[in-house]
Amino acid sequence: MAPLAVFFSPETLNQVQHPVYVHAALADRTLLPDWNALAVRDGVARLSGWRGIEGADHYVYLAPCPPAMAQVASAICTDPPGIDRAAIQAQAATDAIAFFGDTLAER
Repeated sequence: MAPLAVFFSPETLNQVQHPVYVHAALADRTLLPDWNALAVRDGVARLSGWRGIEGADHYVYLAPCPPAMAQVASAICTDPPGIDRAAIQAQAATDAIAFFGDTLAER
């Protein structure tokens, strides 16, 4: 989820030989997708799959905030309209279980 890849060249990413699944917030303003998630998606040799969430920002992967925390940390606790943090996290968990089930079954 939200991989940090800005430090890796396309040649380096292409050398990754293990299966990779990318889950990304496509409106991420912390780890810009073009330099990070999309670079991994487009650069690894064994991409098993990917899911990009339109309109979601980097912090969508944090647990939903309690109301008191949301008041003082709205930047990391508030998602844009139409973004359901709990549903995105449930889908990410489902995707991870499927990926690891398929990947570990290969061994």
